[in-house]
Amino acid sequence: MKVEKYRGVEYVAQEITTALNRLIKEKSGGDLTVSHTHNPDNQTSTISYSIAGITTELTVYKDGRKLHLTQTNQGKGLESKTEKEIKPKRSKEGRISQTWTTQFAKSSFQNLKDFYKKLNSE
Repeated sequence: MKVEKYRGVEYVAQEITTALNRLIKEKSGGDLTVSHTHNPDNQTSTISYSIAGITTELTVYKDGRKLHLTQTNQGKGLESKTEKEIKPKRSKEGRISQTWTTQFAKSSFQNLKDFYKKLNSE
């Protein structure tokens, strides 16, 4: 794979998807489906999964040279949305570090847990 490919939205989203699959399997003790779709026309990738009645959607996109991510959690008529710039740690070849994707997945999962607590407190 060329270095440019490692900079693409689809590659970043696929690495995040892999890390989420690993984390969810570890936490739940089973398999959950984490889907990943890529739209080459507008260079966005969407990662979706559902846990405990909460649907989570992560959208990775580029704004110029910078990568951004929007996380949307929905459940019981409520929605939370966070948006941030992401800066993956990379190897010399440009590949994303597995440590970074694992930490990112844990952070995303923590956002989901916080949303779940908020849903059940109301």
